[in-house]
Amino acid sequence: MLQFYFLSLVLLIVGAVIILAEQVGGKVPLVHSVKGYCMEHTTARVVLIVLTAIVGIMKLITPIDPGPAVIGDLFPSVNLIALCAFYLFEGKRIDSAKEEVEISMEGGDSEEPIEKARSFYFTNKPVIGYVTLAVAFFHFLFPGAVLL
Repeated sequence: MLQFYFLSLVLLIVGAVIILAEQVGGKVPLVHSVKGYCMEHTTARVVLIVLTAIVGIMKLITPIDPGPAVIGDLFPSVNLIALCAFYLFEGKRIDSAKEEVEISMEGGDSEEPIEKARSFYFTNKPVIGYVTLAVAFFHFLFPGAVLL
């Protein structure tokens, strides 16, 4: 469906802007203000997380024609779901910084994979941002390409 195609492009570009805000925020002030609004306002962040997750799942189910019936837009949908996880991690980091409360690590083993994923996102933030931008660019150029 074209609606999900358009929404996926918009959400991929917004995701790249949010992730790369620290890299290019000084050069382009609009980028920093978009990240500030989307991540610091709880309502905007929740809407962004839910919308990104829904569009990512729907892109798996309904790719743009003439792609296969299922998993035709694999890279954009996986990237959107990864962006959703990043928004959750970023939102939790911002909320904990606002409250200035130490988060206890009770449970140990159950939190370890989440902490590994969180550290992966934050150490590779620029790479993830540029990959997201590249996926959006190639998805725009080749909308009917299989798996792209």
